[in-house]
Amino acid sequence: QLEDPTFNSFVMTSLTRHKQCDWGDSPKEDHTSNTLALKSGARLFSSYKGPEKIWIITESVHPELGRHYTTILFPNEY
Repeated sequence: QLEDPTFNSFVMTSLTRHKQCDWGDSPKEDHTSNTLALKSGARLFSSYKGPEKIWIITESVHPELGRHYTTILFPNEY
């Protein structure tokens, strides 16, 4: 999958959507949690369906210090 241009494009498009607060195919509860997390600095979660389903999670080491890392993974890797 790492060398599949279609999959790579899907991942990059999904990451852009995540950065733009488009939470994709996440359940409504996660959309609500993400809206609150934008204010509190808590974890952001997005789910996207394409050639493969992926999750994108942005977390911080400490909410008051801002977000520090984003992970892209398959649901079975969680």
